[in-house]
Amino acid sequence: MKNFKNLIVLFILVSILCCGFTNAKVKKNLDKLINNSSVERQSFISISIRDANSGKIIYERLANKLLHPASTLKAFSTAVVLDTLGKNYTISTQIYKDKDSKNIFIKLSGDPLLTSANLNSLFKEFSQKYGKNLNGNIIIDSSTINNVPWGVGWMWDDENNKFMPKFNAYNLDKNIIKVTAIPTTPGSLPKIKINKFYPVKTINNAVTSMPHDVTVQRKTWIDNDTIFIEGAVNKTTSVLLPVGTPYSYFIYQLKQALKQNKIKFNGNIEENKIPKSAELICSHNKKLTDEISYTNKISYNLGAEILFKLAAAEAFNKTGNTTDAIKLFKKFYNKIGTSTQDIAIFDASGVSHNDLITTNWMTDALYNLQKTKNFKTYKTSLARPTDKSSTIKGRYPYLKGKLFAKTGTLAGVSGITGYLTTNKKNKYTFAVLIQNCKGNCSNAKQLENKIIKFISSNF
Repeated sequence: MKNFKNLIVLFILVSILCCGFTNAKVKKNLDKLINNSSVERQSFISISIRDANSGKIIYERLANKLLHPASTLKAFSTAVVLDTLGKNYTISTQIYKDKDSKNIFIKLSGDPLLTSANLNSLFKEFSQKYGKNLNGNIIIDSSTINNVPWGVGWMWDDENNKFMPKFNAYNLDKNIIKVTAIPTTPGSLPKIKINKFYPVKTINNAVTSMPHDVTVQRKTWIDNDTIFIEGAVNKTTSVLLPVGTPYSYFIYQLKQALKQNKIKFNGNIEENKIPKSAELICSHNKKLTDEISYTNKISYNLGAEILFKLAAAEAFNKTGNTTDAIKLFKKFYNKIGTSTQDIAIFDASGVSHNDLITTNWMTDALYNLQKTKNFKTYKTSLARPTDKSSTIKGRYPYLKGKLFAKTGTLAGVSGITGYLTTNKKNKYTFAVLIQNCKGNCSNAKQLENKIIKFISSNF
C-alpha cells in the first residue's frame, strides 16, 4: 500500500513537471511566431492571455504597456451601458401632444439607428390618430444628451470619414449621405446625385474624361455644408460622406415626412423641453440589446458614443455627456474588481488617440465581466465567426461557437480582444494590441489571425 501511494505521488510530480515543460514550450513557440513576423520588427505587440476560470495570466508580452485600444474599447464601454440601462431598456423617439396648446412635441433620444423611414412611419401613425392638420408649432426636445458632436482627441481630417460622423440627439440615417458622380459627354460636367437628398450646396469642378480620378469631399475649412466634386470622372462613382450638420439634415427629413403623409403644417420648428401637460401619442422603439449588438459587431462609432451618453443620462439624471459617462465607466470597473487607476479613457468608441489601455487590464476586465448579471447578453453582443456581417467575418471559420470578439482598427493601431475556447476546451480571455503598424494594418491583422490560431490549437 505504501509503495502504491509513493507511485501515485511520483506520477503526480512527473505530470506537473511535464505540464510545466509543455507550457514553457508552447509559450516559447508563440514567442517565436511573433518574433519571426515582419510586424514585430516595426511595431509594438502587446498580448495578454488569462484563464477564464481562475483569472490567472497564462501568457503575456508587453502586457502592462499603455497603448491605444482603438475600437476594442467598445467591448468595455458597451458593458457599462448594458449594466446601467439593463437588457430590457428601449431607446425611443416619441411624439407628444400638448393639452394646453396646438403644439406637438418630438422627444429625441439620439437613437443611433433611427432612419428617415422610421420618422415617416411615426408621422403616419400620428396622422391616423390626429388627422392631417398641424395648427401649432413643432417643438423638439433634444435634452436627453448634449450636442458635443465629436470626442476629445478625435482627428480633424476625419471630417470626411464615413465611420466617424458628427453626432447629437438629431441622429438620422447614421448621419451619412451617398454622393454619386455620373459621367456625361466627354469634356462636360458629370451629373451629381445625393441620396438621401437634402439641400446641401455642391460645387462641381469635375469633368467627364479619362483617366478616372475624382474626389468627393467636404472642405470644412471653407464651408461645413458644401460638397466639392473635383477631378476626372469616366465611370459612375459613389462616396459615403458624413453630413455637415446633423440638425439641418434631420429637420429637412422631418419636413419630408410631413409632406409624404400629407400633413399640413405652417408653424415653426423650435427647440424646448416637453411640458408636463403633454401626453404621449406615438413612439418608435428600439431594443438596447439590438443596438449594443450592432455597435459591437460592426464597430459602430456613433452608436458607442450615443449609448455611452444615454447611460450617463440615466445614471446621473441629467443631460447625458461623455464626462459623466467616463465617471460611470470607472465606477463600474472598480466595483467589479478591475482598477481603472492606470488607464486613460476619453470616449466610448476608441477613436480618440488619447485613450490608453493595457492588454492585462483588458483580459482582467473580461474575466470580471463574467460575474455580472447581464454577462450572457453581453457576450453574445460580441462578434462571432458565424455572423453574416461583422468585423471578423471570414477570419475565423474554424472557431464557430468558440470565439466572441471585438476588433479594433485606427491609424497605426490594430487589435482584437474577447473570449476563446481552445481545441483542448480550455477557456481564456485574451487581448492583442499592435501599435505603430503601417498603412491599413493588413499585416497586423494577419499576425492576429496567426496568434489566435496558435492559441486555439496549442493552449
